[in-house]
Amino acid sequence: NLDRFDQNDMMEGGESLSIGIDYKLEDQQSDSIINLSAGQVFRVSENNDLPLSSSLGQKRSDIIGELEISPSDIFNFKYSFNLDNDLNETNYNFIETDFNFNKLTTSFKFLESDQKISEKSYISNKTTLNLNNKSSISFATNQNLDVDLTEYYDVIYEYKNDCLTAAIEYKKTYYKDSDILPDENIFFTIKILPFGKLSSPAMN
Repeated sequence: NLDRFDQNDMMEGGESLSIGIDYKLEDQQSDSIINLSAGQVFRVSENNDLPLSSSLGQKRSDIIGELEISPSDIFNFKYSFNLDNDLNETNYNFIETDFNFNKLTTSFKFLESDQKISEKSYISNKTTLNLNNKSSISFATNQNLDVDLTEYYDVIYEYKNDCLTAAIEYKKTYYKDSDILPDENIFFTIKILPFGKLSSPAMN
């Protein structure tokens, strides 16, 4: 994307050259199987006014890219990366996968980023079992890899029809401070279309 900052009040300035590749493979029904994109920016001289976290002010920016593989309706894989301009290490890795097996859907997310970008790493999972056409039960959790801490567990039972969605939610949250006990809550929520959503007070 040539509008790399997505900010109306910021301009790169100076001379630069953007080089990128795009590769796409489709099946006979024009459904995407593989998408690959990668790019790098070359600059005549460094621009120290640009944010250091973006590397766009350097003479050679980091190589950024994205890969998506969707061989079938059952499986989908996405990978976004930021590769250091000297090709020695990666500054950012984000992987997202989705599996769909009849009534069971599960997805995983993995993030690893260094201090240059955000210094945050985690792995999460959400799994949903559709009991029938109207009701489902789902489980979600997130593991903070920086401090090796499970941040939360969520279990949700949900019922849906054309005009109403009702759910019972159990949430357990953990804290980095060992002196603070985990927080457990149960919620009941109901949503009536098109009027909005109502939630009960948390029951500890």
